[in-house]
Amino acid sequence: MGLVLDASIAPLKGAEYNPRHIDGEDLEALRESVTELGIVKPIIANGETIVAGHQRTRALRAVGIEEAPVYFIDEDLTTYDEVIFNQLHNGTDSDEMDAECFVEGLENATGWYQADPECVRGNHRAPGAIFRTQMQKLILKYGPWGGCVATQDGEVIHCGQYALACALVGEPVLVFVIEESDREKFIERLGRSYGVYSYDHVEKKDYIQSLAQMPRLRKGKGGVNSMKKSVLYETQVMPWLRDNPDAKVLDFGCGHG
Repeated sequence: MGLVLDASIAPLKGAEYNPRHIDGEDLEALRESVTELGIVKPIIANGETIVAGHQRTRALRAVGIEEAPVYFIDEDLTTYDEVIFNQLHNGTDSDEMDAECFVEGLENATGWYQADPECVRGNHRAPGAIFRTQMQKLILKYGPWGGCVATQDGEVIHCGQYALACALVGEPVLVFVIEESDREKFIERLGRSYGVYSYDHVEKKDYIQSLAQMPRLRKGKGGVNSMKKSVLYETQVMPWLRDNPDAKVLDFGCGHG
């Protein structure tokens, strides 16, 4: 479905995995922020399930706002992608790594504006490459799901890494354009981190890497390999290869192999 700027938030429900928790003073501050600024980048949803924007949706409902911009993802999501969406969509952490970024052609724009990727100006080798790389992967997989905030003179004051990521993969950039006189107010509100992350409730499957790989070629004392043998290879991989002698295997992580 993609982006809907005036979507009803009534059907939206939170995801069980949601890692961000907020209450008390932070929740009240977020309510004040959405009342004063509105929503300046889309909530992300998969069907009726919120992927990112849980607390902003909660704050919107608390102040009686019933519609907001929502980017609907049609693809099935892994828990890993959902967590990455949540972290990157917040924007505050990546803002700390932002280099100068500008969007041309905003002089007469206000509110939502769709900018061509060619209009984005910035250093593609600036700090924060790890953020841009993750954003690019999600954009290529799910479409241009986010947005940035810029003044009418083109200065991006929030989520510049996202704008650069869109430009790098040739996707349009959704920009919320504000007047220059509102610059400091938006920076103060958007620069605050609302709530905290906790992953205690997200299922994690631990494994011992050495038991999943064949022993390394490096030897211990006397030329004897000191590492444990691989349970995975001995019980699964090697028997399968013996039964399938014509099979071809491409191993991207074969080390000294």
